[in-house]
Amino acid sequence: MDELEKALKSALRREPAPEGLSDQVLEKATLRSGKGTAWWRLPVVRWSVAGVVTVACIAGGASEHFWEQKRQERMRGEQARQQVLLALRITGTKLSVVQKQIDKAINDGGGQQ
Repeated sequence: MDELEKALKSALRREPAPEGLSDQVLEKATLRSGKGTAWWRLPVVRWSVAGVVTVACIAGGASEHFWEQKRQERMRGEQARQQVLLALRITGTKLSVVQKQIDKAINDGGGQQ
């Protein structure tokens, strides 16, 4: 073994834990669990966050419903517009036919008098 391996083996050898270490660890864990609780772990904070998230979800759903209704209303308006334009084209075509018949009747009738 070279010097590095010997140094590592010496540094990493097992040693027994000092007397009372486990008691000290348990005591500190008990003290920390009772005092110094993080503010975000408090029940009132957790419930408040849950309430805010719930309200946000409901508001988001209501907003989505509102915009969906607006979209459908806009689609119905566009369909009505298309129907009105079609009706106007049909009416224009019919009026053109009637106008031609009237013009023909006037021209034919005017020559016979």
